[in-house]
Amino acid sequence: MAMLTARLLVVFLCSSVSLFCEFRPVLGVCEEPNFVGTACLNENLAYNQSIRANFDVVAGSENLEKAVDGKPGTCFLESDGSSNRPVTSVDVSQKSLADVVTVLLDATLVNNGGIAKANQIKVTVYKDDGSQETPVANPDHMLIAYHLSQAANVSRVDVRSDGNGARLALCEIQVLTVCPSGTYGVECAKNCSAACVDDVCGRLSGYCTDGCKSDMDVPECRKTCKQGLYGDQCKQHCSKTCAEDVCDETSGHCLQGCKEGWTGDRCSAREVPTGGGAGIKASVLLAIAAAVSTLLQYC
Repeated sequence: MAMLTARLLVVFLCSSVSLFCEFRPVLGVCEEPNFVGTACLNENLAYNQSIRANFDVVAGSENLEKAVDGKPGTCFLESDGSSNRPVTSVDVSQKSLADVVTVLLDATLVNNGGIAKANQIKVTVYKDDGSQETPVANPDHMLIAYHLSQAANVSRVDVRSDGNGARLALCEIQVLTVCPSGTYGVECAKNCSAACVDDVCGRLSGYCTDGCKSDMDVPECRKTCKQGLYGDQCKQHCSKTCAEDVCDETSGHCLQGCKEGWTGDRCSAREVPTGGGAGIKASVLLAIAAAVSTLLQYC
């Protein structure tokens, strides 16, 4: 309900204040209903696809189609006792490589007794090549993300309750396409490392799947820099005042201390002498301060 209220609020603001429309993608409300995510980069191949189930829905509840309408605030609830092993299936006719399936539970019912929780929801993905996969889940309280072992053309997705008769209460089933080049994450909202070959990295990990530019190490393209260098791609030089010319490869801080006469994390400040001439100057200043104090007593 909260998500539906947020969506309605965005629609109202967009119609009332035109500038607000420019910020709509940040809130995950996209111009095209078959696209999702904070940056609207993910196409949902399950949008408006055929859906069926081996159970009935509660009278007065939304129908099954609400789980593929692109609106997370509309949900269906399986009627009590209609199936011991409830399964709902989405047939995917749109053909494009996908690597993530998400299932959104009904937030208003998920904590009720007899309703399937995140850890009781199982998904089976059927692929065009005839194979099938039960991907590993990354469950949240309401949203469950299933990552395929590799991108594939998906023909069908089965969502079932594995909770000893626990009923399904679902709001949205999504089959998400692979991220555009250079991005990763469930919503493709993160950027791959600039060191990845062809800007390609893993959907979940962000690791460079096709290797790294130059001589940087896989999978993260974060190579240990050569002595005297630091930074994202080891292009910055340690301070010349670092002892042994050694510094931290991330921060540039001198690890072996500073050369004589220098101080600070990067040895960039001149060290103030504490003895010799400085000691004489300090004693003179103390004598002057004492004399001034004595004179003030007689003024």
